Amino acid sequence: MHEITDCNEAGARTDATMVVMSIFIAAFMLIAWTTDPVYQGVSVDDRAPPIEGKIFKNNVWMEWSLEDQLDETWISGSAYGTWHMIEFMDIYCGHCQSAAPEVRDQYNNWRATDLPGEQEIEFVAVSIALWQGDPSRDYSRENIESFRNDSGQTFPYIDDLDNSNRDVWAIPGTPTYFLIAPNGQIVYASPEAAGGETVYEAMNRIIMTQDVA
Repeated sequence: MHEITDCNEAGARTDATMVVMSIFIAAFMLIAWTTDPVYQGVSVDDRAPPIEGKIFKNNVWMEWSLEDQLDETWISGSAYGTWHMIEFMDIYCGHCQSAAPEVRDQYNNWRATDLPGEQEIEFVAVSIALWQGDPSRDYSRENIESFRNDSGQTFPYIDDLDNSNRDVWAIPGTPTYFLIAPNGQIVYASPEAAGGETVYEAMNRIIMTQDVA
């Protein structure tokens, strides 16, 4: 009698365990089916990787992180939000030097432009070192400041002379541009821009055509 009772109790416990596991698996599969995941990467529609380090802003160097600027609850059509135009550049890159006046003018124009609702656009330059270790090129924060000031620019520059952010973003060359929505989603990436579209054209196409309630 005891053996039969013990077997029945063991069978009941096994059945209960299987029911709990079945419910857990069903719930997990439901979440997987109904969730639209956003993967971290450097292509359009990806969640932007981190950018962090010392930033030269308001004429002082301070800690800064892109993650701290994002609003995870933002969706297209929201009245508020801050967009980020990210330029990966090198102070000794000829193309970056040539582009500097246009970046300056675009920044000034966009800061004076009324965006839909109460949204804003921030420009951030990430200063990397393409020729790190080359004694003929003096990479320093002082020279980052000089490049920015000589270009007549006033937007913030990040010290990425150790190339830590460059490596995370897999930047092959400079200048490289990204437009990041207020929720951290990449909506433009110059390496894959169709038809040679510039980041400024993408800003007009994406930001200025929003239907903000």
